[in-house]
Amino acid sequence: MIYNEKLLIIKRDATHQYEYYDNSTVPISYKIKWISNCSYILKPDANNFKRFPNTPKNALITVNIISYSRDTYKIKAISNFSPLALESEITKIN
Repeated sequence: MIYNEKLLIIKRDATHQYEYYDNSTVPISYKIKWISNCSYILKPDANNFKRFPNTPKNALITVNIISYSRDTYKIKAISNFSPLALESEITKIN
């Protein structure tokens, strides 16, 4: 995914999402809670607050998958701490 003209690589396991921005080797991590097959909530982990101290302690990002194809999907993400919405296309890399 391209975010602010930089590469963002997202990796997930059963309970967390890890984001590597602009070739960083240290991820930003979130706890992930799936609401449905097309919707999930991200809650920043403790390391996120250390790196971004202005992040509200109750921060939540809600992500909805709005369309998908074989190797890509489009999302719309909103948060409880900003009026902005992010729409982006994510490509699966094996």
